Amino acid sequence: SATEPTISTDSATSRMLLGLLGILAAWEVETLRERTRDGLAAARARGRFGGRPPALDAKQRQAARDLRNTGMSVQKVARTLGVCRATALKAIREDSAQSKAADGVSVVVAVS
Repeated sequence: SATEPTISTDSATSRMLLGLLGILAAWEVETLRERTRDGLAAARARGRFGGRPPALDAKQRQAARDLRNTGMSVQKVARTLGVCRATALKAIREDSAQSKAADGVSVVVAVS
């Protein structure tokens, strides 16, 4: 049953084996971290970066801003570009923040 221990810790040998299993588990975790870190560094050296590719390229982001500037709703802009509303809104706000920053205006954009 779940309440009964499956490994007895009554003897010194049992405790030693249990401790050894813990040490091996910790070693495996650290080895995995090292391999992951090394693999990511090698990928960066080859010019590859992780993460999801952008949903909209520069032309599509500009199109989103242009459509929004004509008075189209964010929802319609999103449908036109085939993306979700949040993605369209992010593209529209991104331009607004960049242009204001270029004008020397401090802007904080919260994207959820």
